[in-house]
Amino acid sequence: MKTTKDIMSPLIFATDPNLSIIDAAREIAVRNIGSLLVVVKGKVVGIVTERDILKALGEGMDLKEPISKIMTKDLITAAPDDSITTVKEKMIRANVRHLPVVDENDFPLGIISIRDLLTNL
Repeated sequence: MKTTKDIMSPLIFATDPNLSIIDAAREIAVRNIGSLLVVVKGKVVGIVTERDILKALGEGMDLKEPISKIMTKDLITAAPDDSITTVKEKMIRANVRHLPVVDENDFPLGIISIRDLLTNL
């Protein structure tokens, strides 16, 4: 049976919480990705997604504000040995399209997207 580590993307695009919303939007667009992990001292502390940026734009936020104001802080994460079924259930319950894959110390190992999941069901 496949696990998270079998289907995750090991390419992690990470930043710190002080990056501006507009710079995060540029980074996401240039890299053609759906999210950025927010990392402090080697640990994942948040995630900012396309949805977060669109919501900030729709609410008229100053796009020079740091992403710490819009990032999701209460993360749902996956462990490298989680089954694909477990990942699917976590995504459905949390209504998310990206799950950071972390070790027991919250060190980022990769990310799994809904696309990764769907292509491996």
